[in-house]
Amino acid sequence: MNSLWNNNLRLFKERFPQLYTLVCGSIDAGTQEPQLPPQWQITQTRSGAPTVRDAGTLLHSAYDPEREAERTVQAALGGHAGSGHASDQKAAVFLGFGAGYLPAAWAKACPGGTLILVEPDPAYFLAALTLIDWAPVLTCRDCVLLTGCDPQTVLPFLEKAGLSNCTFFSIPAQTAHNAPFF
Repeated sequence: MNSLWNNNLRLFKERFPQLYTLVCGSIDAGTQEPQLPPQWQITQTRSGAPTVRDAGTLLHSAYDPEREAERTVQAALGGHAGSGHASDQKAAVFLGFGAGYLPAAWAKACPGGTLILVEPDPAYFLAALTLIDWAPVLTCRDCVLLTGCDPQTVLPFLEKAGLSNCTFFSIPAQTAHNAPFF
């Protein structure tokens, strides 16, 4: 059994118990790893971290997806991650997230910020929990996870966060699996 999966699943259950019950109903007693989406292919990068191809499209760097995510966050924050200025952006919205490198990098750079993760297909979210450590995200005090819901459910959360206070991340490769939703 994958220890990353077990730890991530435990954190998910502790942080979002009702959502856990809704999306993990098909997982045997909450311990069986989920099936990866059939079009996903997992490979090791040069850095040793896993990366994902979804229907042949690479979702993350083939070299170092963690560093790629850190650089993307630094660019979004104008190089202010960890400097106190990062809190100027109160929320980060992730429209799709692949394996989760980008939300994890944001959570590390802005530990007091709000994370809003949007993934219409719970199978994609559960598959991501098997690949990387989601502790920075799942232990974030202000984390909103919207999975398995319709677009109309997402809008009130974005409005509450204040659209002008949000940094949006929408990577086409990570939203292509459900383009009409995004």
